[in-house]
Amino acid sequence: MTHTQAIQLQLAELKIAIHSDYQFEIPDALAPFCEPPQIAPTDATVRITNELFPNLQADHKIFEANFEMYSTAPLWQTYQQAPHLIVRAAAYETRKFPVSDLWYETNQHTHYTLGTNNQESSILKPFHNPIDSLLYTHILHNHNALMIHASCVEAHGKGYLFAGFSGVGKSTMAKLWEQQGATIINDDRILLRKHKDQIWAYNSPMPYPTQPRKTKLSGIFLLEQAPQNEALRLTGITAKAHTAAFCIQHNFSKHFTTKTYQIITDLFAQIPIFILSVYPDKNIVEFVKKLI
Repeated sequence: MTHTQAIQLQLAELKIAIHSDYQFEIPDALAPFCEPPQIAPTDATVRITNELFPNLQADHKIFEANFEMYSTAPLWQTYQQAPHLIVRAAAYETRKFPVSDLWYETNQHTHYTLGTNNQESSILKPFHNPIDSLLYTHILHNHNALMIHASCVEAHGKGYLFAGFSGVGKSTMAKLWEQQGATIINDDRILLRKHKDQIWAYNSPMPYPTQPRKTKLSGIFLLEQAPQNEALRLTGITAKAHTAAFCIQHNFSKHFTTKTYQIITDLFAQIPIFILSVYPDKNIVEFVKKLI
């Protein structure tokens, strides 16, 4: 673990300056995405503090994520308390609530505050599940990017993204491609962003250490298991709707939902999308390469 008062986080080539009046901890898994603070302009800044959002009013709650299969306590709550949007989160491992708050003014998307009520140490520990993923999601959304539940590989300069629900074979697909020389960008969670008129796929910080990677996206494949390999090209609203099902969304308001689908429309307009019925053996690699 590294302790610091200022770093710059690179997330899908967004430059995010993170600073605090206190020492805070950088988990080993996040460290490869960080570099020393820069003087150059940044896309967003995050201030880390040792307190939660002041005077949060219960009647301003607009959303609650509550995984009752694990606990009756909420995992996170979202509040709209003008001019701020506030996300109050538990600690995933302990279900202690509240532990962290994320807030920013809704009329600007460059300055964020991440507060923690951790009083057990003089070193703040703001990066934990789920508040770190929530921070990334909001920053990405506010910069017209998104996160998708998918694996992604690069082969011969092309990026192949395989989206699907848990257990459908995303990691298996990535390994099959790796066995034939491809580079795995990530096997579970991918960031998508339009940058310099190209759609790029990036890996995101994970619970385990991994180096930042990216590839130009060439095709999206929505996986389903089958006795033989088949592909169906989707177009128009059907393609976007099917792919949106795998995008990580926090649709707590009409405005947020509308913008999410605007981002999806922009990102997926120029990328071919297929439903890919898969029999998971080495033949699937050449089968997919012939599609794009």
